[in-house]
Amino acid sequence: SSSSSSSSVGDRDSAGVYRMKEERAKQLEVRDTVEWIRKNGLRRVALQVPDELLGEAAAISRALCEASQTCSSPSTGEEEEKEKAKEGNEGVKFFVMADTIDGSCHVDEITAQHLTAECVVHYGATYIPEVAKLPVKFVLDKAELDVEHVVSTLLSFKQELKERKCKVVVAYELKYEHLISAISSQLGSCEGFVFAEVNLKEQRSRREEGGGGG
Repeated sequence: SSSSSSSSVGDRDSAGVYRMKEERAKQLEVRDTVEWIRKNGLRRVALQVPDELLGEAAAISRALCEASQTCSSPSTGEEEEKEKAKEGNEGVKFFVMADTIDGSCHVDEITAQHLTAECVVHYGATYIPEVAKLPVKFVLDKAELDVEHVVSTLLSFKQELKERKCKVVVAYELKYEHLISAISSQLGSCEGFVFAEVNLKEQRSRREEGGGGG
């Protein structure tokens, strides 16, 4: 029998080390996070992980470490640029934060600053916070739903909207944000629907935006 074990999100190799599956890495935006870290020139990264992801915290950190050594510049595939990208990510340190001060939905800047972190990668559910000092990347929860059913339900109002000459604002929980473009594109040129826009993928600190510190 094999000494490795498998789950829907990752595998343990023969040495017992948990390896994240590619699909799970996409859900947790591993490559996007590494590119964000590189783009901002960051070296000390706090990972704020909610209770439900604590079991994967070490795997997330490991996946980010490995990806930071293999991600090449998106604009080129040349070996020289790959080496520069690799060198640019050397020395990046990841710190896992759990049991945060104000709950997992809040960005815990205080703990991050105690770790002398330069930024926070926040995983899971959140509201729209105002971050004072540190840049933050949000990796939102991702839930699935029947896109075809949603589209057909919205289209069932098409005639009524036309007759009443009104519009419907489509609001949604953040965990469905990754599906909104698919829903919107399937509606095509159908008028009458306005989708709420959420710009929460990352947030710059007030200092970066020129707002100063308190």
